[in-house]
Amino acid sequence: MFDMDCMLRLARRLGTLLLALAFTSAVQAADVPDMAALEKAFSEDIEPILARHCTDCHNADTPEHELDLSTFAAALKGGVSGPAILPGKAAQSMVHKFVQLGADPHMPPEGQLNKQELATLAKWIDSLPASLTPKGGKPITDKDRAHWAFQPIVRPEPPVGADADRRFRVGEAG
Repeated sequence: MFDMDCMLRLARRLGTLLLALAFTSAVQAADVPDMAALEKAFSEDIEPILARHCTDCHNADTPEHELDLSTFAAALKGGVSGPAILPGKAAQSMVHKFVQLGADPHMPPEGQLNKQELATLAKWIDSLPASLTPKGGKPITDKDRAHWAFQPIVRPEPPVGADADRRFRVGEAG
């Protein structure tokens, strides 16, 4: 059966495996953002700023440039130019860039966020975990949908006539 050395090696390997699994689970748990806390921070700190300056044009009903800033999920999604918010990267986020004094284009078209609002927006974007970064960044277009991979699977018709006979003979010979 098993000797003592074999049992010890097996126990060590099993212990190493369990330790690796525990470490992996802990790392994965740490990577999962607390969405409730993020939603709360958005609704308390950011939504009022966006409501004052942005959502007249960028809302769910009339999302100019397909950008809706009325909810946390919609703000993360972005618009036709891609993600408007790059989690953890305020300086690179379009929303933050466009509200800066002297930005071109400047948002909102009329008016300016005050220094406190700018700082709050930047701090919030920088605090977002990178795991919230939208994958892909651009919506699927009609041209994309025309690609063969997006087409429904169809059963082809079996060949008829001379072509069918040729295929049958090739299959028989091989």
